[in-house]
Amino acid sequence: EIDGEAVKVLLLKIVRNIDSLNELFDMLESGYDLIRDISPILHQIGLDGIRTMNDLEKKGYVDFVKESGKIIDNIVTHFSTEDVGDLAENIVTILETVKNLTQPEMLGAINNGVVVYKSLDVSDIPEYSLFKAMRAMNSPELRKGLGFMITFLKNIATESEKKAKKEKK
Repeated sequence: EIDGEAVKVLLLKIVRNIDSLNELFDMLESGYDLIRDISPILHQIGLDGIRTMNDLEKKGYVDFVKESGKIIDNIVTHFSTEDVGDLAENIVTILETVKNLTQPEMLGAINNGVVVYKSLDVSDIPEYSLFKAMRAMNSPELRKGLGFMITFLKNIATESEKKAKKEKK
């Protein structure tokens, strides 16, 4: 059975709030229009995203990222929190060293050293007496090598002194 009083109260509320109801319907219409307008855009964004992910997978990026996860896992399991803190304190020096090492002339010098080392049979290095070493000093290659070593060591000492002075300041 319908309660006449309840219907009357409901109709009164509707009449009293007619402006609010009109605003509500306007918002619903605006929301519906927005959804209708934005749906094709969202659909295209989804298609573009799928296409991009497919291209990245074909190029090997997905597998690369998966394998990179193993690198991160190895780092996390190998280094302690303290190690990471030490790394953070020295990261600028480490990156400067890597930057310097990756310069073409440095890579060439390192590669030359590796090639020479690989060509040596370290189990069959001849022994040199002092007299034999003195005779070998007559060769231009050995004199140049010694000159390089002495210059290298002097420059290391100079850089160490500069660094020590800078740290004292």
